[in-house]
Amino acid sequence: MTWQHVFAALSRDIRSGRASPGQLLPSQKDLSGQFKTSRYAVRRAFDELRNLNLVESRRGKGAVVRDPKIEHRVSPRSCLREDAANQGFEHSTSSTHSWRRPAPQDVSGELRVARRDAVLTVERVVYLNGRTLQIVWLHFDAQRFPDIDKILREEASLGDALAAFGVDGFRRGRTLLRARKPTSHETVLLEIPPLQPVMEMTSSFVDPDSQPVSVAKSVSRADRIRYLV
Repeated sequence: MTWQHVFAALSRDIRSGRASPGQLLPSQKDLSGQFKTSRYAVRRAFDELRNLNLVESRRGKGAVVRDPKIEHRVSPRSCLREDAANQGFEHSTSSTHSWRRPAPQDVSGELRVARRDAVLTVERVVYLNGRTLQIVWLHFDAQRFPDIDKILREEASLGDALAAFGVDGFRRGRTLLRARKPTSHETVLLEIPPLQPVMEMTSSFVDPDSQPVSVAKSVSRADRIRYLV
């Protein structure tokens, strides 16, 4: 068996949560016997795991599993749920609550609605392998998408929720990405200390006719995601 096969098997176990953070991996000798391959192949697989920050070497112990990061490519058609599936993560969501308010200035401009018009906002928490990854706020024109929050409460994807209103596909438009400190509300939901940095991403989404359908702001744990732009 080649080192690529060993690497694929070990990385799959780490990203799926079968090998949990802090867990000590079997020795190179034991893995060599388990995979019926050479010690060189196991060593090469470990090197690749370390390069991707999936494991770290601890003196006198061996290779220890790190908290894995998902790689999310920011592009017009990219989808975190699909990236999670492709990388072996279990993706799940929960909608905490929703509300209707007059549109904030930055949201009204992206949705092309008047400041006095109502915007429906849905707050969701995203988990990977049962561990908190990010908070997402989805903003919609309340007149065009009434009660879309009820669909999103059922863990529906954004695409499924928009399809219920006749939107056949959508793409990402303008995106802004920055690092910052979390708010007190975010520290509670993300389960992080007050000074741990987070990544904030704000994106606008449009339908095939380039009409705006949503503005999304996400705040992610910087230690659990890597954005590729």
